[in-house]
Amino acid sequence: MNILKFRVINKIAETKESFSFVLKPLCEVPPEHVPGKYLPIKIRTGKSLLFRSYSLSSAAAANEDFKITVKRENGGRGSNWLCDNVNVGDLVETLPPAGEFYPQNWERDFIFFAGGSGITPVISIIKTALIKYNNRMKLFYANSSKDSVIFREELKELSLAHPERFDIEFWSDDEKGIPTSSAFEQYVDDTSEVEYFLCGPAPFMGGVENFLIESKVPPGLITKESFAGSVSDDNGDKNESKEKNFAVSVLLNGSRTEVMCSEDNFILKEIINAGVNVPNSCGAGNCGSCMCSLLSGDVVLEENTVLDPSDEEDGWILACRSKPKSRFIEISFDE
Repeated sequence: MNILKFRVINKIAETKESFSFVLKPLCEVPPEHVPGKYLPIKIRTGKSLLFRSYSLSSAAAANEDFKITVKRENGGRGSNWLCDNVNVGDLVETLPPAGEFYPQNWERDFIFFAGGSGITPVISIIKTALIKYNNRMKLFYANSSKDSVIFREELKELSLAHPERFDIEFWSDDEKGIPTSSAFEQYVDDTSEVEYFLCGPAPFMGGVENFLIESKVPPGLITKESFAGSVSDDNGDKNESKEKNFAVSVLLNGSRTEVMCSEDNFILKEIINAGVNVPNSCGAGNCGSCMCSLLSGDVVLEENTVLDPSDEEDGWILACRSKPKSRFIEISFDE
């Protein structure tokens, strides 16, 4: 497992429920500091080991150190542990930066739709574009209330410093209600030179995406980022078996759920399709978010960039790259 080590050199309270952690890499060759990437953070609590992915909210173009921003989630083992236990001077271990939430063409204009902590990769892209390029940008930023807005002052300062290039709308649900299509209409551009970026809770992104598609925005110009509840459509073979005769018992947060899987499909995809919201992110074996313990049974673990042979010997698998081999399999996300 290719583990990177960082030292926490600052911890910033962004809101009552969110913190930014400024990180100094301890390796001789620092990892690539790219806007739109995330760091899969290794978290060990007692005997439990898990990875959770947090986007970089910093920009190398602004001479900023690595920084991730973490918002507490109800029942979130990773987010609550980081906010409560990690402080200045502590060591943080991660996998290499990953993710594909970045512009296809930096010369195009950008329109961003962010919800809650979905602002973290967006602000990294915005700062980079303002410093290195000449494009124009608009941001629709939705939150439950004004008190939950992350980076409010920094975003305001960026807009004031670049009034001709960067425009922002802060939307508070408690004042205006949940945003609907009418709130998004002014953000649709008829030209093909605009890229759209969506990051935030799944219902928010789903609503925005549906509106953009109905507005005839080409899907190729829409980029989404999400760290839970979704998995890539190409995670399984195109000719996957329709017979689901492999039983997978999933242990998550102390509860067991049995999911029936087909031989040719990845276990994570079957779990998500069954409506079980297990930790996941990239769906391609690069981030470690769906790392779990194989308690019984056998799987076929396909190529990945996270686990090495010793990890597999210890019983760890990636649900996104594992296909069932034995008729009954038991996995745990609680180990």
